[in-house]
Amino acid sequence: MTAGQYAEAVGYMKEAVQTNRDMAAAHPDNVDYLNLLIWSIFNLTARYNQAGQSAKSAGLGDEAIRAAERMEAAGADEATRKNAATNLGHIAEYFPPGDEAARVAEKATAMFRALAGNGSP
Repeated sequence: MTAGQYAEAVGYMKEAVQTNRDMAAAHPDNVDYLNLLIWSIFNLTARYNQAGQSAKSAGLGDEAIRAAERMEAAGADEATRKNAATNLGHIAEYFPPGDEAARVAEKATAMFRALAGNGSP
């Protein structure tokens, strides 16, 4: 891809994240909207990384963690929690090393442990 194509992809994913933020805000207990928000954040962090703009992902990992916690509190089923945990793991992969990346990886791990019966929720 060219630099222009990466910039275009970033723009589309920013729109997707904002749309999913709006839907999750309008329906705060809807696990599907929260899961879509986490998925779109994963894709935006990936596009930022590919465009050489990883620093612009700052804050998105923590937002994804909050969405995952809201999703768990709303009673998300096992498949949805597994999907969210997978996307959190991918978000952590695209972050530069640091505290936020570690927090996202820690949340993904905690969710997988809970799914395996080795933790909660």
